[in-house]
Amino acid sequence: MSHNDEDRQYGINEIKAVLPQGYPFLLVDRVISMKKSEIIDAYKNLSVNEPFFQGHFKDVPVMPGVLIVEALAQAGAFCVLCDEKNRNKIPFLAGVEKFKFKGMAVPGDRLDLHVEMVSQKQDFGLAKTRATVGEKIIATGEILFYLMDRKEVGK
Repeated sequence: MSHNDEDRQYGINEIKAVLPQGYPFLLVDRVISMKKSEIIDAYKNLSVNEPFFQGHFKDVPVMPGVLIVEALAQAGAFCVLCDEKNRNKIPFLAGVEKFKFKGMAVPGDRLDLHVEMVSQKQDFGLAKTRATVGEKIIATGEILFYLMDRKEVGK
């Protein structure tokens, strides 16, 4: 992979073509940089119109922590699914470990997502993650994932 490939950005249409999630559950708006199956930097722009802001503390809208974890998982999934060997797979969250929440994401914020693959053996993997708003770290933790062949899902 050339240096230019790592610096390439991916827009929403390219993200939608790779990730299985759709509206309103797609939580990645742009990929800033990526090295396939290794590391990714992406973000989600948060608008007051997000469905989760309508009911999660309606008077004080805050992005739910579980959706911050999901956004990180989706960014990691994009990174892994862009590797040709994983194109016919669906990534499933297998576990979360060591997550700490140190701040909040609110309407108007840009939620920056950083995911680094620590290990991947066959169809199981582990990634270290970090979510930030500006310079402030709001969440860190590890995500375990499982890649399942599309034709095996639901069997």
